[in-house]
Amino acid sequence: MAPELREYQLRDLLQVRHLFRKHRSVLLVQPTGAGKGFLAAYMVRTAKSRDFRVLFLVNRRTLVNDMCQRVGRMGLEYGVIMGNDRRTNMASHVQIASIDTINRREFTPPAELLIIDEAHFALSPTWMQVVARYPEAKKLGMTATPIRTDGRGLGVSSGGMFEAMVPGPSVADLIAQQYLVPAVVFCPEGAPSVEGVDKIGGEFNNKQLAAICDKPKLVGDVVEQWKKHAPDRKTAAFGVNQHHALEIAEKFRCAGIDWAYVDADTPDAERDRIWRDFDNGGLRGVASVGVISYGWDHPICSCIIGARATASVGLWRQILGRGSRPYPGKTNFYVLDHFNNTGLLNVLFDDPVEWSLDGKAIKDTGADEGGSITLCRVCFATFRSGPAACPYCGSEIPKKPRLVETVEGELEEFRRQQKETAINNWRERTPAEEKRAKYEEFKQIAKMRGYKPTWPAVRFHIVYGMWPPDEWRRNNA
Repeated sequence: MAPELREYQLRDLLQVRHLFRKHRSVLLVQPTGAGKGFLAAYMVRTAKSRDFRVLFLVNRRTLVNDMCQRVGRMGLEYGVIMGNDRRTNMASHVQIASIDTINRREFTPPAELLIIDEAHFALSPTWMQVVARYPEAKKLGMTATPIRTDGRGLGVSSGGMFEAMVPGPSVADLIAQQYLVPAVVFCPEGAPSVEGVDKIGGEFNNKQLAAICDKPKLVGDVVEQWKKHAPDRKTAAFGVNQHHALEIAEKFRCAGIDWAYVDADTPDAERDRIWRDFDNGGLRGVASVGVISYGWDHPICSCIIGARATASVGLWRQILGRGSRPYPGKTNFYVLDHFNNTGLLNVLFDDPVEWSLDGKAIKDTGADEGGSITLCRVCFATFRSGPAACPYCGSEIPKKPRLVETVEGELEEFRRQQKETAINNWRERTPAEEKRAKYEEFKQIAKMRGYKPTWPAVRFHIVYGMWPPDEWRRNNA
């Protein structure tokens, strides 16, 4: 039985075919979770039926394996070009290749169609060298974010390789059709500042950023905020580098929460075990850097931890997309945005985006039309400015008065009073059973860390402005 395409997939496929009549290279843009992998396998199947030779290019071994599974489910024979992989079959009309491996090979297989996955990476020298070996072949690039970190596009006018582009459906369209779920973004208070961090090629200096991110207090807050907002959600945590991501995983494990760490050197067998445990077992979350940023398809994930800052709109959208796929019982996904990338980039997940091949016309139309982003001071959820109340917790959004010629001290006092009012309102609305549960949690933390017996009560008083009732404290032993 032939696989069925969704309406927008069929529309985009027909548009690609139309453009190939005039152009040799076409870029297909669809949001993360739109089903680009399935559509690519479908195109491979169609090309094979017409006796075309197809070369599918990717930059990660996980993506090689993923496409092998997809093509295999189509009933197609294929070969793999990746290191010493045993699936080598140079006689096959369908080749799935790691870009690094095929770049090192003196001889490459013939192809009439090149499919370039994660095409926003395809303008590096390695990719360009490989593609240059196929001057007569049609080139189809696929990506959710057609932009480089330096802000340039992927078209020939920007030094890229693509002559035409097919803009697929928007995130909002896919949410409306229930092919994706919406995001609820929380920006925990006290986000570290990235002021003074240099940028290289449009992205933050990794070493300088790591010095800010990889600190015990921030890593500890990552765990505490997850326990507060998303303890029942399977989660993907994104660190700034391998050491930072490993520290996040270790901090969760020290808190008694089953968490895994994955990097590019994690053996395939171990990685497969982790993914099975994440999808079907007790593993609550996984921490990594690049391994789960692109092509990571686990719909059960319903929470994203952004424990790093990024200056790249493309990377942030890719990260958000990891939690957007639908799953039984899943109505949304949470984003714990510890560096307020949402506000810094002025990007919400479902904002409409107008992409361009040259990069210059790229704009976030939601930002243009909706203004800035508001942070609720009660639940710390984010949303476009405008509503009088938070759409998530219902708290009134205080209007900012015009403070004409107000001295700095008065402004700080106003902010302090505003914050205290919000905290007191939250304390009053918090049910007694929720406060009791938090006190029991403090007791467990004190026991695990060897704190003094009085620590839970003191901590409770700091949070709620009151001492726990005597009957709670009598069971403090």
